[in-house]
Amino acid sequence: MSQRRHFKLTTYSIGGSASGTGAGTIRSNTISSFSPFTFSSAGKVIPNPLPVELLSFDAKPDGNVVNVKWATASEINSDYFMVQHSQDGIIFEDVEKVEAFGNSSTTKNYSAVDYEPYNDVSYYRLKQVDNDGKFAYSSIVSVKFQNANSLSVYPNPASGLFNISLSGQNGKEILLVVKDLLGREFYSRVVIVSNDKEVIAIDPSGKLAEGIYIVVATSDNNIYEKKIVIK
Repeated sequence: MSQRRHFKLTTYSIGGSASGTGAGTIRSNTISSFSPFTFSSAGKVIPNPLPVELLSFDAKPDGNVVNVKWATASEINSDYFMVQHSQDGIIFEDVEKVEAFGNSSTTKNYSAVDYEPYNDVSYYRLKQVDNDGKFAYSSIVSVKFQNANSLSVYPNPASGLFNISLSGQNGKEILLVVKDLLGREFYSRVVIVSNDKEVIAIDPSGKLAEGIYIVVATSDNNIYEKKIVIK
């Protein structure tokens, strides 16, 4: 029978000015498993344990997106989690904020989706923020993601305005169409993609009732489709 491993996040109270090197990193060409340690900044810091036990943290490609999942064994006064990604394992950007359960003594499972993952190897980490503003980072996991030509639609489900992300179509003319499952068109637009990762905001202007629709992007002889739920 395997043993369940618990790993504590650690936060820091910073006094005075800090000096020294930046945050540590781990790099790998494969998806890393969660490790029983956390990263910290060098300088004048005093470690204080944050009252959250992290059981696991993982990120895996799934088609055109990356699914991020984690679980906590216990929480005390936990406010929220922020999923972050990076191209180099040093400079991170926010992906999605997920509200925490707050107080719990049982296992809680969380998930988030990165609809705009970096191509090739990228890095993910979890920032946990307490109700009093203290925060900590998980270990870093790496993801190998290769999808030069892709179409992503988010948020999904959407209540109105949503975004279309096109990758690998720089300089091309794209026909965007939103249709229902019966093939009836409700939105059509031609765009010229100006960079390698274009994000286009789509506003159906109240034309879409609740239901499932298909977003179609046509470029040259290539057709990309994604389903979106309007609620």
